[in-house]
Amino acid sequence: MRVYFIFLILFIIAGCDMDTPPDKMTPQLAAQYQRGIDALDRRDFAEAEQAFQTCLQMDANAHDARMQLARTYIRQLKFAAAEVELQMLIGLLRQVSGAQDKLSRAYLTLAQVFSYQQRFSDSTAALTSALEVNPDDTDARIRLGYFLGAPQQMLVPDLSASKRQFEKVLELEPNNLEAMLQLGLAEFRLGEADKAAKRFENIIQNYRRHSGAYYYLGVYHLRHGDSEKAVANFK
Repeated sequence: MRVYFIFLILFIIAGCDMDTPPDKMTPQLAAQYQRGIDALDRRDFAEAEQAFQTCLQMDANAHDARMQLARTYIRQLKFAAAEVELQMLIGLLRQVSGAQDKLSRAYLTLAQVFSYQQRFSDSTAALTSALEVNPDDTDARIRLGYFLGAPQQMLVPDLSASKRQFEKVLELEPNNLEAMLQLGLAEFRLGEADKAAKRFENIIQNYRRHSGAYYYLGVYHLRHGDSEKAVANFK
């Protein structure tokens, strides 16, 4: 049985779709911004798009409104329009001191757009840029780890580099469950099966309802001829 490295586009989507606190806004701009947020909550994308565009007509430097406009486009699968807004936002944020978090988030969202379009090399480049801006962005590190180890035809997997990304995440956030699991999978694929199995067992001890760790521990036992333990973990 071949174990594939988890490569979850939906996970990327979920991680990037986070609200950011709005910039200091005039009351009129703030009202339009809230109108857009409320429309997004209702999934009224046409109204949300109009509201955020109105914000940018009032102030072309309204960074959060531009980010939300890009996200509105993404949710409508208008990837070309989202890319335009994100590239513009990145250009604006690069001129602002102290905007590292927002800039890395913009790169991360751009990577999301590229992944939707199966532009995996571009996604990797965007995630690398995010980490150049903010080396402590664990979301970007986890996603870069996915891409570096992804069995996609467009990429030559670099499992050692992928493993290093997950190790770095755990240095920053020792209890990051996703990084624990993905590091175990990287170790598995690199031939460090015993080390990976111990990592899966540790996850199970601390997160007993984590089905992924049970599954991959089952695969480990199956490969090592212990079908009884394999079945127990699969169950």
